[in-house]
Amino acid sequence: MDRIMHKKIFPMIIRKFRPKTRKLISCLYAAYQQILGSYFKRKIAIFPLKNLPSHPVSENRWMIIQYRAIHLTAICFLNMSLITLAHSATTHDLPASLPSPQDTLFSTTNTPEYVVIKPEDEITFSSDTAAVISDVIAREGNQFQIGDILLQLDCRIQQADLKKALALQSETAMAQKSAKKLQSYGSLSEFELAKANADAESANADVDKLRAIVDKCVIRAPFNGSVADVFVHAHESVKPGDPLLKIVNTQNLKFEMQIPSNWLSWLHIGSVFSVHINETNTWVPAKITKINPQIEPVSQSVKIIATIDPKNATLLPGMSGQASFPENPLNKIQKNVKQP
Repeated sequence: MDRIMHKKIFPMIIRKFRPKTRKLISCLYAAYQQILGSYFKRKIAIFPLKNLPSHPVSENRWMIIQYRAIHLTAICFLNMSLITLAHSATTHDLPASLPSPQDTLFSTTNTPEYVVIKPEDEITFSSDTAAVISDVIAREGNQFQIGDILLQLDCRIQQADLKKALALQSETAMAQKSAKKLQSYGSLSEFELAKANADAESANADVDKLRAIVDKCVIRAPFNGSVADVFVHAHESVKPGDPLLKIVNTQNLKFEMQIPSNWLSWLHIGSVFSVHINETNTWVPAKITKINPQIEPVSQSVKIIATIDPKNATLLPGMSGQASFPENPLNKIQKNVKQP
């Protein structure tokens, strides 16, 4: 154990300290080795052998006990010395391989922040009824304009239910009209008139419900964009809640990123910065439009959202890059350092 401590562990410990601190630790360790070596080789009795029989075995056991006690005491002394030196080194004598606290703060502030491009609008359509896929017009990667048909469901059953509801709606409307006329003549009770009105309202509600279902059998694009994913194929059966396709708006894009919360002292809504896009190797200007009001307590970071101004047709959702802020106080510090 002493040999491993001397050959491997001790050199590894003192290697990270500066020469002055390293020399002091070496002196402490040498003193530790000298105490143990002198006792073990010369067998100096540190503790008096009193009230012990003069049997050689008892004397040897007592010598071993003394050796272990001194060994433990020396190790404790050395550990306490190393802890004290390490504590002082954090404030006065840092190792040469570690940066100072001021350098660490600046290097963290100057680190380019990772930015991701996300669409302002993205929608995943799902089925509202049990039906069969009639036609899938949209394909992955296809672009579309607002109002274009993307997918159609076979809703002949729902259309038949809608026709039936429309006929019932017409019947109840006629009955309601007749009930009002009879009530004006005093030939109909208030209960019969209320029942006629309730039947008409119920029929109207059924028509509205079935018409909404039939309208969703044809999925149209609510904005200009592209198809990201298609989850179904033609002639497949779907049930309510099954995803059909996903579309994204490729014209209105935004930047999302996490920044250190202490940047809020100089970063604000309206701040302008540049983003280097990794995929295209170009710089794109951006402006901060939103700052999340909640700070992440663990990482001490906050999410910001920025718009791309002006719009760039070459950018796509999912691209990434690094942001550079001209308002960063570190830029002024670096300029002053470079000046003679």
